[in-house]
Amino acid sequence: MRNANSVINIMKKFQNNQKIIEIKHYLDNPSKSYECEFIQLRNNVILTKYISEEVNNLFSQNLVSYGFFWLKRNFISYSFYEINHSFHLASRYDICTETDFQQTPSLVVSFLDLYLDYWIKDGRCYWEDDKEYCNAKLNKIINQKQINIVEKTKKYLETNVSMLEKEKKKILFD
Repeated sequence: MRNANSVINIMKKFQNNQKIIEIKHYLDNPSKSYECEFIQLRNNVILTKYISEEVNNLFSQNLVSYGFFWLKRNFISYSFYEINHSFHLASRYDICTETDFQQTPSLVVSFLDLYLDYWIKDGRCYWEDDKEYCNAKLNKIINQKQINIVEKTKKYLETNVSMLEKEKKKILFD
């Protein structure tokens, strides 16, 4: 494992302080947006950085998250680190569609959330928002094409999460 200074120095080489707006669209709720720092666009992956200054029920400390937005996959991911980058706290994969990147007039990355999130935290993997997903199917909020995407992506993430975590570290540290 790299030491904290090494990680910080590696990440500084990408930072250009350019802002990007992340927009998370929902099928049945208003969109949410977040102002993040744009790190890079390379090989159809947008990398962003967001510093959280609030403590919540998932993390008992401030943290920095890196967003990985693949333009040609049906998921995005976040890696959560201690604020000083010394320790990886968790990862989350959001199943989604319609990931899009626009550069006019400002940088924007957006996606349509399809409910399920796959977490890697405290040494275990688990799905979040199963109940919301089931309710969306029952109430026909999510269509059959989207359900097929969710089911296929769910299997893919469960099978390939270790490889994906290595890919994300390569994006961050190479």
